[in-house]
Amino acid sequence: VLSARWTPIPNTVVYNANGGTVLNKLGQPVEVLTIEAPTGAPIYRPKEEPERYGYDFVGWFDHNDDKVATPTDIMPAEGETYTAMWAAKNVNVTFYTEPKGTAYLSTNVKFGDLVKQPLDPIITGKIFEGWYTFAENGADFRYLEPFDFSKPVDTEEAINLVGKWSTALWTVSFDSNGGLNNIPDQIVEHGKKAATPTDTMYRSGYEFKEWRVRNDNGTLADTAYNFNTAVTKDTQLVAIWEGKEVTLRWTDRNVYFVDQKVKVGDFIIRPEFEDYQFQQLIRDGRTEGGVHYRLDPDDLWDPMPTERVEENYGKHFTFMLNWIKQSRVILVTEKGLDIAYVDDGMTLGEAIDAGLISAPAKPGYKVVWTSNGNPVDEDDVIKEGMTLNATYVVYEPVVTFMTNESVYRTEEVTYGGTVTKPADPKPIELGVKFAGWAEEGSTVLFDFSTPITEDKVLEAIWEAIIPAEHTVTFMNENAVYSEVKVADGETVAKPE
Repeated sequence: VLSARWTPIPNTVVYNANGGTVLNKLGQPVEVLTIEAPTGAPIYRPKEEPERYGYDFVGWFDHNDDKVATPTDIMPAEGETYTAMWAAKNVNVTFYTEPKGTAYLSTNVKFGDLVKQPLDPIITGKIFEGWYTFAENGADFRYLEPFDFSKPVDTEEAINLVGKWSTALWTVSFDSNGGLNNIPDQIVEHGKKAATPTDTMYRSGYEFKEWRVRNDNGTLADTAYNFNTAVTKDTQLVAIWEGKEVTLRWTDRNVYFVDQKVKVGDFIIRPEFEDYQFQQLIRDGRTEGGVHYRLDPDDLWDPMPTERVEENYGKHFTFMLNWIKQSRVILVTEKGLDIAYVDDGMTLGEAIDAGLISAPAKPGYKVVWTSNGNPVDEDDVIKEGMTLNATYVVYEPVVTFMTNESVYRTEEVTYGGTVTKPADPKPIELGVKFAGWAEEGSTVLFDFSTPITEDKVLEAIWEAIIPAEHTVTFMNENAVYSEVKVADGETVAKPE
């Protein structure tokens, strides 16, 4: 007789620590714990939670990804796989600006994540070199190594970082400003002082005075630089020079001269002559070889200097006063004989306008000048030795009416009388109308009761005509369809 004998087929329960470790039955940590036993048999169940560095255990999850409160201690019919789930721990990161200083920033970072690098702190006079780990034991402090922000956090311990600094170095440069010296730059620690250059400064024609700071906007400071000043930024010092004193002689071909003390580098400025001798020269002029000259008070120097004083200027360097050749004229007027001097080549009109030739005024009369019985016009050039006789003729002012830059009418008026208002001119363009007459260059209408005592030009004034406006009404079967306002002379658009 043969009998069948059956052996139970074992099932499996697996604990996957998922990067961590779980204790087996012997208390040994393993990454994967596999248990085999027949269905329904009691099995080992880990009593301790699994562990994983840097993470907190969340729980065991079955093959359906469901969290299991307590894994089974009886072998299930189909076995099971439990997987440990984890949550990264928070790691505190604190940044200190300086050793033993207050916290600059404190933040939490997940284990395995990157620490975000904060903005560099600022300390006046120092240069930030980076964030460092450090060791501290009482008063003993030392930097360890720069922190690598590209490396994920791999510790559960709090991370403390401190800023490392070096003293700022500033460049003090020297601009010789035309001098022959080349003063080397100085590198100065923040808060320290620059050294006063010991080189002998040299510039032809000048004496060294002082150093001044060039401001950020390019201008120079008003006062000398104090070398006891702490340097807190890049600084440029500019040499200030004072020109040596030289003498300029201003002369008019030995008739008159004055010596002027000036400094090299200054702009040449003509001196003020106020003494009697010079004023007499301006008033009376001078005669040389029978020719009269006047000193032009408006343009005394020939040439007018525009340059700066140079070192080699001295007494031999002269400027000539500007003399203008003149013509001598004899004037015969009601006052008697008089002598006048006019610039060579000047016309009668120019001499009258300059006040060099004149005769007593008589209301209602104008002066006519003659020479040797012949009239002299204002455009005639005055000749040397000419005799001018003043005669008087009745003066009848001329009023000229202008319209559109053309002469509309002229009228001679008795001195002191009034001018007749002419007929209104016609406009030569559309859209304007005549408004009245105004004196040349004015827009104020002329008063025709005004006495006329001199020649006048009256111009026509025009003003724009404001066009009339009409209303066009469109009707539709005895009802108003639309109304349109149209300017006089314009067309009306067809309504929509």
